[in-house]
Amino acid sequence: MGIETLPRLKIIGDGPLFPELKESVAQSDLSCAVKLTGRLSHEETLEIVGGAIATIQPAIWYEPCGRTIIESYAKGTPVIATATGGSPELINDGESGYLVAPDDPDALADAVEQMLAAGAMMRQAARRTFDQSFEAVGNARQLEQIYRQVICEK
Repeated sequence: MGIETLPRLKIIGDGPLFPELKESVAQSDLSCAVKLTGRLSHEETLEIVGGAIATIQPAIWYEPCGRTIIESYAKGTPVIATATGGSPELINDGESGYLVAPDDPDALADAVEQMLAAGAMMRQAARRTFDQSFEAVGNARQLEQIYRQVICEK
Protein backbone atom coordinates (compact mmCIF):
# COMPACT_ATOMS: atom_id res chain seq x y z
CA MET A 1 0.00 0.00 0.00
CA GLY A 2 1.58 3.30 -1.07
CA ILE A 3 1.68 6.22 1.32
CA GLU A 4 -0.77 8.17 -0.85
CA THR A 5 -3.40 5.45 -0.33
CA LEU A 6 -2.87 5.05 3.42
CA PRO A 7 -5.68 6.10 5.71
CA ARG A 8 -4.83 9.12 7.84
CA LEU A 9 -3.59 8.31 11.32
CA LYS A 10 -4.87 10.81 13.87
CA ILE A 11 -3.05 10.93 17.16
CA ILE A 12 -5.20 12.60 19.80
CA GLY A 13 -3.69 14.02 22.96
CA ASP A 14 -0.41 15.36 24.14
CA GLY A 15 2.18 14.68 26.74
CA PRO A 16 5.88 14.91 27.40
CA LEU A 17 6.80 13.24 24.07
CA PHE A 18 4.45 15.39 21.96
CA PRO A 19 7.14 17.87 20.77
CA GLU A 20 9.46 14.99 19.84
CA LEU A 21 6.65 13.22 17.99
CA LYS A 22 5.72 16.40 16.14
CA GLU A 23 9.32 16.89 15.05
CA SER A 24 9.62 13.24 13.97
CA VAL A 25 6.48 13.46 11.82
CA ALA A 26 7.76 16.64 10.17
CA GLN A 27 11.27 15.26 9.55
CA SER A 28 9.93 11.98 8.15
CA ASP A 29 7.61 13.87 5.78
CA LEU A 30 4.63 11.95 7.13
CA SER A 31 2.37 14.98 7.57
CA CYS A 32 0.23 13.79 4.64
CA ALA A 33 -0.56 10.53 6.51
CA VAL A 34 -0.31 11.52 10.19
CA LYS A 35 -2.24 14.29 11.92
CA LEU A 36 -1.37 15.28 15.47
CA THR A 37 -4.43 16.92 16.98
CA GLY A 38 -3.02 17.69 20.40
CA ARG A 39 -5.42 17.76 23.33
CA LEU A 40 -9.10 17.85 22.36
CA SER A 41 -12.31 18.05 24.34
CA HIS A 42 -14.06 14.81 25.18
CA GLU A 43 -16.81 15.61 22.68
CA GLU A 44 -14.32 16.35 19.88
CA THR A 45 -12.47 13.13 20.64
CA LEU A 46 -15.64 11.04 20.52
CA GLU A 47 -16.61 12.64 17.21
CA ILE A 48 -13.30 11.60 15.67
CA VAL A 49 -13.50 8.12 17.23
CA GLY A 50 -17.02 7.66 15.83
CA GLY A 51 -15.82 8.40 12.30
CA ALA A 52 -12.67 6.30 12.52
CA ILE A 53 -12.08 2.93 10.90
CA ALA A 54 -10.57 1.81 14.20
CA THR A 55 -9.15 3.07 17.46
CA ILE A 56 -5.59 1.97 18.10
CA GLN A 57 -4.79 1.58 21.79
CA PRO A 58 -1.14 0.70 22.26
CA ALA A 59 0.00 0.14 25.82
CA ILE A 60 3.17 -1.13 27.40
CA TRP A 61 1.84 -1.12 30.96
CA TYR A 62 -1.06 -2.82 32.69
CA GLU A 63 -4.33 -1.00 31.92
CA PRO A 64 -7.05 -2.58 34.09
CA CYS A 65 -10.03 -1.22 32.12
CA GLY A 66 -9.61 0.67 28.89
CA ARG A 67 -12.22 3.41 28.94
CA THR A 68 -11.27 4.34 25.38
CA ILE A 69 -12.12 0.80 24.27
CA ILE A 70 -15.61 1.04 25.76
CA GLU A 71 -16.14 4.53 24.31
CA SER A 72 -15.01 3.28 20.90
CA TYR A 73 -17.51 0.42 21.07
CA ALA A 74 -20.26 2.88 22.00
CA LYS A 75 -19.51 4.67 18.73
CA GLY A 76 -19.41 1.39 16.80
CA THR A 77 -15.67 1.69 16.27
CA PRO A 78 -13.58 -1.47 16.61
CA VAL A 79 -10.29 -1.40 18.52
CA ILE A 80 -6.77 -2.62 17.88
CA ALA A 81 -5.00 -2.90 21.23
CA THR A 82 -1.98 -4.49 22.75
CA ALA A 83 -2.76 -7.71 24.61
CA THR A 84 -1.89 -6.32 28.03
CA GLY A 85 -3.89 -5.54 31.12
CA GLY A 86 -7.66 -5.67 30.73
CA SER A 87 -7.71 -5.32 26.93
CA PRO A 88 -7.97 -9.08 26.28
CA GLU A 89 -11.10 -9.17 28.45
CA LEU A 90 -12.71 -6.34 26.47
CA ILE A 91 -11.76 -7.28 22.92
CA ASN A 92 -12.99 -10.41 21.20
CA ASP A 93 -9.96 -10.86 18.92
CA GLY A 94 -11.02 -10.95 15.29
CA GLU A 95 -14.61 -9.91 16.05
CA SER A 96 -14.81 -6.54 17.82
CA GLY A 97 -11.17 -5.72 17.21
CA TYR A 98 -7.70 -7.19 17.25
CA LEU A 99 -5.15 -7.87 19.97
CA VAL A 100 -1.46 -7.54 19.19
CA ALA A 101 1.67 -8.21 21.17
CA PRO A 102 3.34 -5.16 22.72
CA ASP A 103 6.39 -3.87 20.84
CA ASP A 104 5.47 -5.76 17.65
CA PRO A 105 5.00 -3.21 14.85
CA ASP A 106 4.53 -5.97 12.26
CA ALA A 107 1.61 -7.43 14.21
CA LEU A 108 0.11 -3.95 14.50
CA ALA A 109 0.46 -3.40 10.74
CA ASP A 110 -1.16 -6.80 10.06
CA ALA A 111 -4.06 -5.93 12.38
CA VAL A 112 -4.61 -2.62 10.57
CA GLU A 113 -4.67 -4.47 7.22
CA GLN A 114 -7.19 -6.98 8.59
CA MET A 115 -9.31 -4.17 10.00
CA LEU A 116 -9.42 -2.42 6.65
CA ALA A 117 -10.55 -5.65 5.01
CA ALA A 118 -13.21 -6.40 7.66
CA GLY A 119 -15.15 -3.18 7.08
CA ALA A 120 -18.69 -2.73 8.43
CA MET A 121 -18.90 -6.23 9.87
CA MET A 122 -16.43 -5.35 12.61
CA ARG A 123 -18.17 -2.00 13.31
CA GLN A 124 -21.40 -3.90 13.94
CA ALA A 125 -19.64 -6.33 16.27
CA ALA A 126 -18.09 -3.43 18.21
CA ARG A 127 -21.47 -1.79 18.76
CA ARG A 128 -23.07 -5.15 19.63
CA THR A 129 -20.34 -5.70 22.24
CA PHE A 130 -21.16 -2.33 23.79
CA ASP A 131 -24.90 -3.05 23.83
CA GLN A 132 -24.43 -6.48 25.40
CA SER A 133 -21.77 -5.65 27.97
CA PHE A 134 -21.63 -1.94 28.71
CA GLU A 135 -24.99 -0.32 27.97
CA ALA A 136 -26.69 0.75 31.21
CA VAL A 137 -29.60 -1.75 31.30
CA GLY A 138 -27.47 -4.73 30.28
CA ASN A 139 -24.76 -3.72 32.70
CA ALA A 140 -27.29 -3.47 35.55
CA ARG A 141 -28.55 -6.97 34.69
CA GLN A 142 -25.02 -8.34 34.83
CA LEU A 143 -24.40 -6.67 38.19
CA GLU A 144 -27.69 -8.03 39.55
CA GLN A 145 -26.72 -11.52 38.37
CA ILE A 146 -23.38 -11.23 40.17
CA TYR A 147 -25.14 -10.13 43.38
CA ARG A 148 -27.59 -13.06 43.15
CA GLN A 149 -24.73 -15.49 42.63
CA VAL A 150 -22.80 -14.14 45.63
CA ILE A 151 -25.93 -14.23 47.84
CA CYS A 152 -26.71 -17.81 46.80
CA GLU A 153 -23.14 -18.90 47.60
CA LYS A 154 -23.30 -17.46 51.14
